[in-house]
Amino acid sequence: MKRYPLAPMDRMYQGLSLFLGSLPFLFISLTLMLPGPLKLIFACSTVFLFLVYAWIWFYWRPDSFRLDTTAWVLEFPRREMVLDLSSVQQVHLYKNYDAFIAEWGFGIRIGAGGLFGSFGWLKTAKGTLQMYVSRSVDLVVVEFSDRKPLLITPDQAQDFVNDLHKI
Repeated sequence: MKRYPLAPMDRMYQGLSLFLGSLPFLFISLTLMLPGPLKLIFACSTVFLFLVYAWIWFYWRPDSFRLDTTAWVLEFPRREMVLDLSSVQQVHLYKNYDAFIAEWGFGIRIGAGGLFGSFGWLKTAKGTLQMYVSRSVDLVVVEFSDRKPLLITPDQAQDFVNDLHKI
């Protein structure tokens, strides 16, 4: 069994996470300063943001990708996604976002994006991928026989691809 953590965020995702992470604190400040109905609006917005951020952290953002002999497990803080390794057809490593775009085309993200990475679905000209990315380099696409492709960014992406080829 080998475990690959989600890659550290690149500068873009760090900046977006810092900005988005500061919004609840801005809303708390506004809640404390504003009168009447505006106070309630910002208080509710703050609670909503904290709930969404917690949901992303615990259920959408994987901690790591674990390769066993028969299964590949995406480990999240509060859940796991188990994929059958026998259904893996192809594995591609794209060194940067431009190389990915050249093959898959530009995409539209459906899900969470910016806070801690991008998680959810990516609709491209070539097809729809399920994605769990935290940077724009060393992107790994795994294609399956029985499900949509998966776009991930494991730390040590080349080692991950090599180990997936060996299994």
